[in-house]
Amino acid sequence: FHAHKINHRVFVVLVDGDGTKIQTTLDRWFDMATVMSL
Repeated sequence: FHAHKINHRVFVVLVDGDGTKIQTTLDRWFDMATVMSL
């Protein structure tokens, strides 16, 4: 779970210029990935 958080932060930094929409999409995608892994 902690690894997911680290990866999430990296992706957010990479797409920071695109704004909140991309960040929200990544949040939902990583939430789904976390649920799938559980």
